[in-house]
Amino acid sequence: MDLDAEILHTLARNPAMTVAALADSLHLPKRRIERHLALLKKQGHLLLQGSPRAGKWMVQKN
Repeated sequence: MDLDAEILHTLARNPAMTVAALADSLHLPKRRIERHLALLKKQGHLLLQGSPRAGKWMVQKN
C-alpha cells in the first residue's frame, strides 16, 4: 500500500485524528504527513470539515 492510500485508510477509520497522531501512527515525520495531506486535499481526495484544531477529515470517494 502506498503512503497516500495508507493515510486515506487511516483517516477514514479515525476522522478526528490530528496530524501529529497520524505521523506517530505511521512512524513518519510530521512535515512529510503535512505535505501529503496538502497534496491529497489539492487532488480532491481529502477534505477537512470544521476548524483545523477540532475538525474532522472527510475522505472523498472518487
